[in-house]
Amino acid sequence: MVVKDGYRFIQGLLPARMHKDFTELSRKLGQSRSESLRDAIDHYMKEKRMVATKPNLVAVLDRECLELRQRGRLLWGLCPFHSERAPSFCVNQERQRWHCFGSCGGGGDVIDFVMKYKGLSFPEALKYLGILGDREQVKADTQKKQKCKLLKTFNKWCNSYYKELCDIVRLGNQIDSMVTSPEHLKINGLAEMYLQKEMSEYRLSFLAGNDIEAKIAIFRGIENEN
Repeated sequence: MVVKDGYRFIQGLLPARMHKDFTELSRKLGQSRSESLRDAIDHYMKEKRMVATKPNLVAVLDRECLELRQRGRLLWGLCPFHSERAPSFCVNQERQRWHCFGSCGGGGDVIDFVMKYKGLSFPEALKYLGILGDREQVKADTQKKQKCKLLKTFNKWCNSYYKELCDIVRLGNQIDSMVTSPEHLKINGLAEMYLQKEMSEYRLSFLAGNDIEAKIAIFRGIENEN
């Protein structure tokens, strides 16, 4: 009875994501409950020590190319788990926790993020993060770092060009509001202004979305124009 209660007690200490591993461990051992319990306790303590070496959440998000901005004590960005225009992905650096206030409502620590973002199991997430018992960290791949750096540069260009297009559309709307007679349509440059306004609105519709291929196509089109 003591062994059974102890078994349940240890299982109750585990995060939900570790329950399956814990149960599977006991089933595979094929030994007595007392031996299973000792091994389960050792397994739990090992996992606990490994989780204590978790890397910094913000550093991992940066490595995964998530762009965050400081607002007071918190960091905010677009949630990577669903489409949105207004940032709902919140990161608390002090607590090393993240939460989405948008449609997905996800949240957790750095391990939970990697499990959800990469579709990994708990052990796979530990391996991906380089969480080892001897506190060694797996070195980030150089090629991945370079790709992440390029993606950040591209995102900055998208944001800058988005603002530029907004200015063109805003100016076009102001001029359009002053066109009150057919005679005004004969003004030199007005037709070109309307064309620029329509093209800007078209490109804005893609820059505001999450279709990276469309954004790259716009970038290449501008490069060809120049």
